[in-house]
Amino acid sequence: MPTQQSIPPLDARRNKQRPPTYFYWNDAPPCDMLGLFFKNYMKTPELFPTMTHDNPPDKDTQNTMDTPAKRTSPLHRLAGSPDKKREEEARHLSAEMLRNQPAGDQRYKHEGTILEKLFGGKKLKDIEKPHSELDAELIAGINHHLASFVERYGGHSIDVPEQAVHFIDIHVKRLNPQTRDEMFGLENGEPGSCASGYYNTRNEAIIINDQSASSHPLARAKLLAHEMMHLESFASATLPEQTESQTLDPRRSGLSARAHDTDTESLPWHLKQLNEAVTEELTKRFLQEYAPTQDIFKKDLETTRLFKEKLEKEKHITTVDGTPISTDDMAFGIDTGDEFMYQDFSYGDERSALRTLIKTIQEKNSDRFASEEAVFDEFAKAYFAGNLLPIARLINKTYGEKSFRAVGRDLIAFIRAHES
Repeated sequence: MPTQQSIPPLDARRNKQRPPTYFYWNDAPPCDMLGLFFKNYMKTPELFPTMTHDNPPDKDTQNTMDTPAKRTSPLHRLAGSPDKKREEEARHLSAEMLRNQPAGDQRYKHEGTILEKLFGGKKLKDIEKPHSELDAELIAGINHHLASFVERYGGHSIDVPEQAVHFIDIHVKRLNPQTRDEMFGLENGEPGSCASGYYNTRNEAIIINDQSASSHPLARAKLLAHEMMHLESFASATLPEQTESQTLDPRRSGLSARAHDTDTESLPWHLKQLNEAVTEELTKRFLQEYAPTQDIFKKDLETTRLFKEKLEKEKHITTVDGTPISTDDMAFGIDTGDEFMYQDFSYGDERSALRTLIKTIQEKNSDRFASEEAVFDEFAKAYFAGNLLPIARLINKTYGEKSFRAVGRDLIAFIRAHES
């Protein structure tokens, strides 16, 4: 992995060694906080108390609420509660957090949460860097174009306010070093497996490691679009009774889910790998449509095209460990003459497993799905609208009962087991 010395700020690095003549960024993910600390998946009967082998999610994960064309709150519904008044209260709290960004505010303090450990009660605004004109333009543009994209898959978009995106210097003294390294996947302050940023579901905040965010508009847009896609996805939470501080306990974020019987933050997220794979596949589709229509990306798109052409002609150009560089999944690339940089779309292993999953579903259900993209649409609709039942039934029908549970625990392991 490259060290911090004179590394250009692209948002994904994994290599342990620094290449002599160029920099290489592999497909390390722009990560979010969902289950980042927790490596063991929970037992699924605890996740879905009413789950049977054939019918995975309970009613709370199947149903979604009717929402207006443009949402004002990230929260779609209050999990497990028929009380409409409390649901409106929870939705209002979620909207207030998104607008006001109160991380570190004592009214919203939740003892033991990741942001509390990281910032030690400090507000994000006390340690974040000011947005550049480029940041403001990218956030506004992505917001505008995401609306129709989300609605295409049955979702209802929400404007992500500029103040909800925070670029922070992860090396400032006020940050807790141990929590920082765990959160951003760092090793003694140096880039690790994921060092770019995450979406914090509890505080409705997008936190970006400024040192890993590229100054190139196309690469920066990819990072922002991924995290903003998380915020656009289906969300449910519980509102604890009679707490001293105002807080929501997240239960659903996109496809991922956690148990309903506790408010502890240490619970892992079920379907996390699937959720990240779908998030990045949506990001890829969005950027491939959005970027060519905007002048701000014109230069980056051209340098990427030229870089891909060079790689196709000069097969001897490889990564540090000698692996040939594929252009199929490249998001951005640039050749400056003395060195080159590139960035793949993230979560490569997870997305590869998702593609295999989708391919198998389409082949075994060809009477229903004319293409693999039609299968992907089912996953995207569940991601935005919140109904997991259709994809759960599809997976169980294709692979056998209990398969949805296994996918939820570890998508990559599930696919590898079926390929062996």
